[in-house]
Amino acid sequence: MTTQTLLLPPRFNGPPGAANGGIACGAIADLLGGAAEVRLHRPVPLGRPLDVRPADDGSVVVEDSGELVAGGHVVDDSEMT
Repeated sequence: MTTQTLLLPPRFNGPPGAANGGIACGAIADLLGGAAEVRLHRPVPLGRPLDVRPADDGSVVVEDSGELVAGGHVVDDSEMT
Protein backbone atom coordinates (compact mmCIF):
# COMPACT_ATOMS: atom_id res chain seq x y z
CA MET A 1 0.00 0.00 0.00
CA THR A 2 1.33 3.44 -0.89
CA THR A 3 0.64 6.67 0.93
CA GLN A 4 -2.96 7.73 0.34
CA THR A 5 -5.21 10.51 1.49
CA LEU A 6 -8.49 10.36 3.35
CA LEU A 7 -11.02 13.16 3.00
CA LEU A 8 -14.22 13.10 5.03
CA PRO A 9 -16.80 15.61 3.74
CA PRO A 10 -18.52 17.97 6.21
CA ARG A 11 -21.79 16.03 5.89
CA PHE A 12 -20.20 13.31 8.08
CA ASN A 13 -20.00 15.64 11.08
CA GLY A 14 -20.03 14.40 14.63
CA PRO A 15 -18.71 16.66 17.39
CA PRO A 16 -18.28 20.31 16.32
CA GLY A 17 -15.61 20.51 13.60
CA ALA A 18 -14.92 16.77 13.57
CA ALA A 19 -16.07 13.65 11.80
CA ASN A 20 -18.49 11.15 13.30
CA GLY A 21 -16.25 8.52 14.91
CA GLY A 22 -18.02 5.54 13.37
CA ILE A 23 -17.81 7.02 9.89
CA ALA A 24 -14.12 7.82 10.36
CA CYS A 25 -13.32 4.32 11.65
CA GLY A 26 -15.28 2.73 8.81
CA ALA A 27 -13.45 4.79 6.21
CA ILE A 28 -10.08 3.75 7.65
CA ALA A 29 -11.17 0.08 7.80
CA ASP A 30 -12.23 0.36 4.15
CA LEU A 31 -8.72 1.55 3.24
CA LEU A 32 -7.38 -1.57 4.95
CA GLY A 33 -9.69 -3.78 2.93
CA GLY A 34 -12.36 -4.81 5.43
CA ALA A 35 -12.41 -6.00 9.02
CA ALA A 36 -10.08 -3.81 11.05
CA GLU A 37 -9.44 -2.42 14.49
CA VAL A 38 -9.16 1.37 14.40
CA ARG A 39 -8.18 3.71 17.22
CA LEU A 40 -8.91 7.42 17.09
CA HIS A 41 -6.26 9.47 18.89
CA ARG A 42 -8.01 12.81 18.45
CA PRO A 43 -11.03 14.21 16.61
CA VAL A 44 -10.82 13.55 12.87
CA PRO A 45 -10.94 16.81 10.88
CA LEU A 46 -13.54 17.28 8.18
CA GLY A 47 -13.12 18.67 4.68
CA ARG A 48 -9.37 18.43 4.29
CA PRO A 49 -7.08 15.64 3.08
CA LEU A 50 -5.39 13.55 5.76
CA ASP A 51 -2.26 11.49 5.05
CA VAL A 52 -2.69 7.74 5.37
CA ARG A 53 0.71 6.10 5.76
CA PRO A 54 1.24 2.35 5.67
CA ALA A 55 3.52 0.66 8.20
CA ASP A 56 5.70 -2.39 7.58
CA ASP A 57 3.36 -4.59 9.62
CA GLY A 58 0.35 -3.84 7.38
CA SER A 59 -1.21 -1.28 9.70
CA VAL A 60 -1.86 2.35 8.77
CA VAL A 61 -1.37 5.66 10.50
CA VAL A 62 -3.57 8.66 9.70
CA GLU A 63 -1.99 12.08 10.17
CA ASP A 64 -3.09 15.69 9.89
CA SER A 65 -0.11 17.93 9.09
CA GLY A 66 2.20 15.40 10.73
CA GLU A 67 0.08 14.94 13.87
CA LEU A 68 -1.32 11.51 14.69
CA VAL A 69 -5.10 11.33 14.23
CA ALA A 70 -5.77 7.57 14.05
CA GLY A 71 -4.26 4.17 13.47
CA GLY A 72 -5.64 0.87 12.32
CA HIS A 73 -4.79 -2.71 11.49
CA VAL A 74 -6.52 -5.63 9.82
CA VAL A 75 -8.11 -8.27 12.04
CA ASP A 76 -9.27 -11.77 11.25
CA ASP A 77 -13.03 -11.91 10.66
CA SER A 78 -13.26 -14.56 13.39
CA GLU A 79 -12.13 -11.92 15.92
CA MET A 80 -15.20 -9.84 15.12
CA THR A 81 -18.00 -10.90 17.48
